[in-house]
Amino acid sequence: DLGGGGEEIERADLVVLVGSNLSASNPSLWLQLKAARRRGAQLVVVDPRRTPAVDLGAEHLAIRPGTDRALALGLLHVVVREALYDRMFVAQYCHGFAELAAHVTPYTPERMAAATGLAPAQIVMLARCYATTPAATLVLGHGLDAQVGGVQTVRAFHILLALTGHLDVP
Repeated sequence: DLGGGGEEIERADLVVLVGSNLSASNPSLWLQLKAARRRGAQLVVVDPRRTPAVDLGAEHLAIRPGTDRALALGLLHVVVREALYDRMFVAQYCHGFAELAAHVTPYTPERMAAATGLAPAQIVMLARCYATTPAATLVLGHGLDAQVGGVQTVRAFHILLALTGHLDVP
């Protein structure tokens, strides 16, 4: 899986699985995820399928297959629009933030909801929750990079990770 290793899951208060069925693809991380849930970590599963992680009491966002990038762009839209990004990180390390902000402007939760099959409120909820939970991690499944435009999809999620201050933080 791309990102969200065992140490991150072990310490996280929020774990967001995107297209990642850890019970089948990574038994070691699956055990970490189960332990995190037992200690009270929140779990959001973004997957068209109902994977075993949903049965751990997760919020399940059953998006249309292949629309993960639309979701990531919608999340970025909310983070930028509501200024939920890490201002110090952006000022110190990011080049092209103004261009990114302009780029994500049209990707409103309403527009991305139509693409993904989610409700706009689900996109807003996930963006706010991920951005405001200090100990949050993303676990991206390898299915994302197997899609058309997969590199850009993974890139969009990694931009979300960085902008919200979850990069290189335990």
